[in-house]
Amino acid sequence: MCVKYKEDILPMLVFCTSIFLSITTCETAIVCPNVSIEKESSRAISCQSDRAISDFYWYRGNSSSAPILLLDNEGKAGAEYGSEHYDISSNGSMILKNVQVEHESYYSFVGYYENRKFGRATFLVNVTISPDPPCPLIRGCNACIECDFFELKKEGTLTCEIKRARPLLPLVWNIASKKGIDFVRHHANEERNPESDSWDTSVSLDYTIEDPCGVIGEVKCVAEDPSNILQSRISTVNIKTGNEMLSLPSPHFTSFSFSLGYVILRFTFLLESLLKHS
Repeated sequence: MCVKYKEDILPMLVFCTSIFLSITTCETAIVCPNVSIEKESSRAISCQSDRAISDFYWYRGNSSSAPILLLDNEGKAGAEYGSEHYDISSNGSMILKNVQVEHESYYSFVGYYENRKFGRATFLVNVTISPDPPCPLIRGCNACIECDFFELKKEGTLTCEIKRARPLLPLVWNIASKKGIDFVRHHANEERNPESDSWDTSVSLDYTIEDPCGVIGEVKCVAEDPSNILQSRISTVNIKTGNEMLSLPSPHFTSFSFSLGYVILRFTFLLESLLKHS
């Protein structure tokens, strides 16, 4: 037997009783995926069900507290309805506006159907802050993704970092290839920025050049990015010094440099002709 409390005491739900081992439920499946929202942005959040929902109830935390937003046959209401950061759309979606870090929380949704059965689900809202630049940046490089080092001291340190990101994005070094250089120690650092509730992360890699006549190496800095806030989570540094630089592609000559070389060659030929006939 199903006993309804929704109309009498919010936010009590519909419960079903059963006798002995015969199991009956009024609850049906609803899916609410976890959500990542960039700080100071807005997002409409909805849940999926295999049947039409007539009444929508949203809660911060679990559904044992009063709903922060609701939409039923009597209209829109809720403890946060009409506030600066929360709203509910005409189709029952919860709208988060100008999201701040304090809005990161678990939320619950309860949807009622025309036959008074219901479904519910709990999900997590993560508030993210994208770093600038949106990638792990290797010191000495001016851009994300890839750069080249042609001069290195005999001993030194490669450092890769991400500034002011949320959530914390751990970094690791991945040594793809090496010749004439030894990487001897890997150490990481994490520091929280309390004013923005973001994180600075860095990872360093000490090296020693074993063959000064020729060094070649490819090292990648890789970030863990479960919230997909980075444009690229891998940055690469190519190391080539000494004789290994001979394997680099030949420089590309522009039409200007070619024309200038032709003029100089032509001038030299004319000068030699004049000297022979003088």
